[in-house]
Amino acid sequence: MDFKVRLKRAVTWPLAFLIIIWLVFILEQMTGSQWFIYGIAPRKTFALRGILTTPFLHGSWAHLLSNTPPFLVLMAMILFFYPRVAFSALIMIYLGTGVTMWLFADPENIMGSFNRANYHIGASGVVYGMASFLAFTGFFRRNIRAIAISLVIVFYYGGMIWGVLPIQEGVSWEGHLLGALVGIFAAYWYRKRIEQAEERQVPSYELEQDEEQYFLPRDTFNRDQQ
Repeated sequence: MDFKVRLKRAVTWPLAFLIIIWLVFILEQMTGSQWFIYGIAPRKTFALRGILTTPFLHGSWAHLLSNTPPFLVLMAMILFFYPRVAFSALIMIYLGTGVTMWLFADPENIMGSFNRANYHIGASGVVYGMASFLAFTGFFRRNIRAIAISLVIVFYYGGMIWGVLPIQEGVSWEGHLLGALVGIFAAYWYRKRIEQAEERQVPSYELEQDEEQYFLPRDTFNRDQQ
């Protein structure tokens, strides 16, 4: 895929998603609505809708601002460096994170009346999925380009590992952990879909040479010839 096309997709798609996320949050704040009810309430049938809507919902400005930069950067990197698998991998991460959260996350008060504490909201699960996809793709593909990208992700976002531990109250660490696991699975699933830039370039000396360039046939002195 042409460089300009990849760059355009890597810029426009993340920005489009972020614009929607920000508009949803601003509209919620302006109207005084409580849209957390559209998040994921684990194993509650009515909350299946949260699989699609959760990444667009945030509980505070701090929550939104903390997710914005990594969402933009990580999604752009996937679209730019892995164009052959980008959309299918992102869909897998998006839906897979939501489904696993609905199945396995633990609500704080599942037997009581539902309030904000019972819902998982935010794009951080998807962010963790994208980060782990980029970090582990190099491990599974084992080519220099993919490994270099993985090392960059580990260097800049390695601190995110603490987010998968239940050490901060009010943070959906299950969403982080499950998103990361889905990202690893996606990296493994698409490990054989090699990008054009990752394909081995055949050295010129390995290419077939035209026999007319040689004075004698190339197998003239082959001992196996009778």
